[in-house]
Amino acid sequence: MTTGRRLWIFRILAILILPVALLLLEAGLRIIDYGFPTELALKETIKGRETYTNNDKYAWRFFPPTIARTAYPFSFPVDKDDNAYRIFVLGGSAAAGTPDGAFSFGRILETMLTEKYDQIKFEVITLAMPAINSHVVLEIAKECADYQPDLFLVYLGNNEVVGPYGAGTVFTPISGNLALIRFGIAFKRTKIAQLYTNLIAYFRDDNNPQTWRGMSMFLENQVRASNPNLAEVYENFRENLEDIQNSAKDGGAKIIFSTVASNLKDSPPFASLHKKQLTDSQKAEWDKIYKQGINYEENSDYSKALDFYLKASLIDTEYADLHFRMGKCYERLGAYKKSIEHYSLARRFDTLRFRADNSINEIIRDLANQKKEQGVFLIDAEKEFSENSPNGMPGDSLFYEHVHMNFSGNYLLAKTFYEKIEEILPEWVREEKLSDTPLPRKDVCAEMLAYFDHEKQRFANLYLLKFQKEAPFTNQLYSRERIKQLRQQLMALSDNVKPAALKSLDPQYRSAIESNPLDWWLHWKYGEYLEQLGQNKAAIKKLQSVLEMVPNNYLAYGRIAGLHFKERDVNKAIEYYSKAIESYPIYTEAYLNLGIFHHGLKQYDKAVYYYKETIRLGLYLAETYNKLAVVLHEQGESKAAIEAFNEGITRVPNNFKLNYNFGVMLLQQKQHDAAMTAFRRALAIDPNSEKTKKILKSLELNLSR
Repeated sequence: MTTGRRLWIFRILAILILPVALLLLEAGLRIIDYGFPTELALKETIKGRETYTNNDKYAWRFFPPTIARTAYPFSFPVDKDDNAYRIFVLGGSAAAGTPDGAFSFGRILETMLTEKYDQIKFEVITLAMPAINSHVVLEIAKECADYQPDLFLVYLGNNEVVGPYGAGTVFTPISGNLALIRFGIAFKRTKIAQLYTNLIAYFRDDNNPQTWRGMSMFLENQVRASNPNLAEVYENFRENLEDIQNSAKDGGAKIIFSTVASNLKDSPPFASLHKKQLTDSQKAEWDKIYKQGINYEENSDYSKALDFYLKASLIDTEYADLHFRMGKCYERLGAYKKSIEHYSLARRFDTLRFRADNSINEIIRDLANQKKEQGVFLIDAEKEFSENSPNGMPGDSLFYEHVHMNFSGNYLLAKTFYEKIEEILPEWVREEKLSDTPLPRKDVCAEMLAYFDHEKQRFANLYLLKFQKEAPFTNQLYSRERIKQLRQQLMALSDNVKPAALKSLDPQYRSAIESNPLDWWLHWKYGEYLEQLGQNKAAIKKLQSVLEMVPNNYLAYGRIAGLHFKERDVNKAIEYYSKAIESYPIYTEAYLNLGIFHHGLKQYDKAVYYYKETIRLGLYLAETYNKLAVVLHEQGESKAAIEAFNEGITRVPNNFKLNYNFGVMLLQQKQHDAAMTAFRRALAIDPNSEKTKKILKSLELNLSR
């Protein structure tokens, strides 16, 4: 009896004391300012005015820091001006303007609105970022409700499966229970959660930290269209959209949802899987028929190819590449409706689900139509992109690859949003419209945002490398054709990016900045341009003006550091890279370059520290292990250098340079047998390396004597 009473007393005390203890721990952690802030927008005084600026650590709530991405820098006043109309753009990487936020649809939209209503201060603030989905966007929307919003623009849906808590995610195993997901998100706002996460990381023996490896990370997380978890993803998406709308309502803002456009015609599936029920004999028969179809297609006999593809589809119609090939054949035959049908099926059955599918877009349409009376509006970007594409098939004329829009695509989306915004602007804004001013054309917007031919060249080069070297792009059908097209684009631009043509752009940059002197993006672009001309000191000055407008821009610190290095001022370069790390503690490039700089100054201990930090963050592994081993060898720490090489080769086994340099160092230490092993590994990686062949031949001769 006594034992039972004591047990109940203990239980009651535990129930009472544990919550109090947790509250005290949370309060204590907040008092000492432990961890990182969990709001996307942080208050900072800029030029005497209280301003919201970007928190680059925001996504640490949802991803491991080494994987987390950031929003492009932003700043806007805490207290909105009387003549200001504040618009928040919410979504993932397509809404952010990837690959370059300077040319996002939000920035083009702001240009349009400002030109048509020059007495109104339109603030189009893009709070989108790569890799996030509606679970994260809802949190951002809740925050925006407190920032005096007038309008939310939501362009969202591509990452629902692959983003946090999705069925194909690499970030977290939870994908179904929305209440549990939201509890986890709420818990991660606490300092206790950060302490717990840091303790787990500290005690975990992990020599392979998670790092952002782009879309290739998802190759082992493929999701069939028949996966039952997709139903939960779609339901969670709908509920999140409803709550995003409620957040807008709480903030007194209207909201426009958009369907999501994607590249149907020129972006083949990233991965295909056969249906689960397929037997080995059925698969063998399917393969035989499919290959016959490919042979006819490659010989331009599209009708005959379709005969075989249709036969293959009777065995298995879930293979995404099959539908894309059928779409291509129908397109070549001029049967565009059938082509669109099969391109859409290819997207539906793509098992790397980076594109919003029909179900996502139908949810958006249905929700907006149901809530018309509650101030919810819709634009149908998918429909607009189809209607503005040859034969109704969106492709490379509007996209860089699968979902990220080029300038033409961003202009079309901005124009579509603009037309809906005009319908719902309040009367006090409408009164200021310049009725005789036409909507700025695409070329006018391009000039105002400093989008010139050398930018087009940069993007063509960027995607040429992606399509040539990066999975899953390298897995796509017809990749040779796309690479050929990009090379042709680069050739066509070559005359316009020669030094004389580049120099002639200076007045246009100055004019753009004069028209909008507080636009930090224009100063950034002008700084990049000056650097391209080799005017490094002028570029430094321009990028320093960027830091005055967006002080948390760690990339600006890094860019200035690189420019100082070009000017041979290593100490200044070290100073600015150190500031970059202070702003963003996982800026890997800064650690690597600081290691290189200190190595060059023969400050070996500092070089070793920065190289090890680079390795800890998990990027530039082969290069950094090589440099670390070299600096240890120069310090006379031969054993540690060998350990560095061995560890590097274990983690990056197929790197020629690591194995070759390891062989050179072993040779210097007269460890001939071990050196031969390293050189043989190097030769296996690069059989055409003449220098490796020569060294091995010499070693074999010496050992045979």
